[in-house]
Amino acid sequence: MSQRECLHHSAQSSRRGIAATLTIQIQNPAPQAQLSNPVPFVIVPFDVSVGVIALSAGQSASTGTNIIVTEPTTAASSAPINVDSIGFLTADSCGVQASPLTVTRPPSGTSAVSLCIHGNLLDPTFTYVFTGPAGGDISVTASAVNGLFPNTIELDLQISSSTLPGVRTLFVTTLNNDRAAATAMLEVQ
Repeated sequence: MSQRECLHHSAQSSRRGIAATLTIQIQNPAPQAQLSNPVPFVIVPFDVSVGVIALSAGQSASTGTNIIVTEPTTAASSAPINVDSIGFLTADSCGVQASPLTVTRPPSGTSAVSLCIHGNLLDPTFTYVFTGPAGGDISVTASAVNGLFPNTIELDLQISSSTLPGVRTLFVTTLNNDRAAATAMLEVQ
């Protein structure tokens, strides 16, 4: 059953009040058309005994109502990610320097800086952002580093002449939207 057929079937089951459990997988487009982990999609029948909390401008709160939220099944579990070291990446090695690493803005245009970071459960598919005085004014591209320690990621930065000086925090966001912050990792001068 295709993803569209599966979702159509679940909508029909939901309207009829029929309980069902379907398995859903998401597939990336070609050329890397890999399937995600299968995730159960549970359809519960509509329960008319469940009350409705109607709020309005005149009645903006409700008391005496217990709300129970069931934890949903997620495709990706939470990950205890962190960054424990950072350094400049050269052709064949990853140096480990004290943080913050200092990078200098070019007098005009942009310059590229390659860094390597190591930590727990890091992956190049995660989002890496250096924040600072002007938000995300540094472009970051992540990729895997082969031949070095596991969980080592290459970060290629584009520093422009208009990048504001200051100390930056590195934010890492997983595919499950778990987030970690590594403070004072980079200083732009």
